[in-house]
Amino acid sequence: MARIRIEHFGPVGLFDEEITDVTILIGPQASGKSTISKLIFFFRSIPDEWVNYLLSSRQTDEHSPFFEFNKYLRRKFVGYFGTTKHMKPFHIRYEYSDGKFVRLDLKDGYVQIHFSDSLKKGILETFKHVIQLKKETQYQERLLTDFWNVSSWKARQQSVVETIKTSIDEVFGDSKTSIFIPAGRSLVATLSDQLQDINPRQLDVLTEQFIERINLLKKMFSQSFEEIVEDRKKFSTEKIDFEAIRFAIDIIERVMKGKYMFSDHGEKIFFNEREYTKLKFSSSGQQEVVWILLLIFTVILERRRVFMVIEEPEAHLYPSAQKEMVALFALLLNATDNTLVITTHSPYILSAFNIYLYAAKIGEKLDRRADPIVDRKLRLSPERLKAYMLESEGGRFRYRSIIDDELRLIQAEAIDEASSAINCVLDELMEAEEAGE
Repeated sequence: MARIRIEHFGPVGLFDEEITDVTILIGPQASGKSTISKLIFFFRSIPDEWVNYLLSSRQTDEHSPFFEFNKYLRRKFVGYFGTTKHMKPFHIRYEYSDGKFVRLDLKDGYVQIHFSDSLKKGILETFKHVIQLKKETQYQERLLTDFWNVSSWKARQQSVVETIKTSIDEVFGDSKTSIFIPAGRSLVATLSDQLQDINPRQLDVLTEQFIERINLLKKMFSQSFEEIVEDRKKFSTEKIDFEAIRFAIDIIERVMKGKYMFSDHGEKIFFNEREYTKLKFSSSGQQEVVWILLLIFTVILERRRVFMVIEEPEAHLYPSAQKEMVALFALLLNATDNTLVITTHSPYILSAFNIYLYAAKIGEKLDRRADPIVDRKLRLSPERLKAYMLESEGGRFRYRSIIDDELRLIQAEAIDEASSAINCVLDELMEAEEAGE
């Protein structure tokens, strides 16, 4: 199981925990939630960065690739977190599996990157294999007999891509696609018609990557969910989980209160066959949530395995819609072997997770009912989830697990903590009113 240890980075003093199928980070603003989630994603994206580096590298000799790659990774780190020159020394270690880890240390304002010996060995072997593949490909391209065979050339190129991806996945011990869904998604929706014209350098790295991903997906949604599923059935040999897809569509339409469609005239939310509003004029809740919903639909439809980090999924959503969002997360987790990291301020998100945790706990009893209340596809085994309360006051960081070990649910007092503080003040005001009578 993956594990991250963070020492003295940003607001985080010490955080050392395993990364389970669902990791929930809750706490007030500036408590370290986003810092931890971005660090997790940074390390999770390193295998993908290796694939991109090996594909784009023009090296044809077999010297070590780590020097150039580490320089690239440092630039990536600065893109995520800003310059490190002003930072105090920190130590961060991410363990992918036993003996396979990457460690970052800051010394004199300079990030030092260390790969464990087992990772180094596997990456070097892959690198040498890629060099050989590239030499063979270059030789084949020079052959006159192959000059006109475009399909053969494309097949070789695709074979190289698949070989590199498979090899790196084996080295790191995981083949999940990493996806980061940042906060502030309504801005992306508001500027949807201008996204092609925005200079990527004006955006942070994670928002830029998010925009690139949704721009690639938009055209898929130029037809209805049902038409997308039908096309998938016709043109793909992959198995489709029709029951999960039906669940996903129902949840998405309940949350969206409409249907998303993309065309040459822009993005629209349809309320019926004729009435619609452009996405940039839709509600802030619809703008915030639309691409979380559509990305998850795509993952379930294509049966992909993903590692998804979602910041503030509750943004601008009514509590009942937040519950539906968590139902979709549960469906995603059960559809394929997926992982979620969620940052939130919302006690409703925690309460909704408790519904699906408790349903799994009493699953056998529910199955004996005519109406099982919570479908099997939405039940979450408590062993799959961890949740932490983060706090940072006066420069002092602390965190604690908010899982009740006996009940195997998220602690009720953690859910009620924010509202109880508000209620205390309200009680004092009522007492003051009564005392003055």
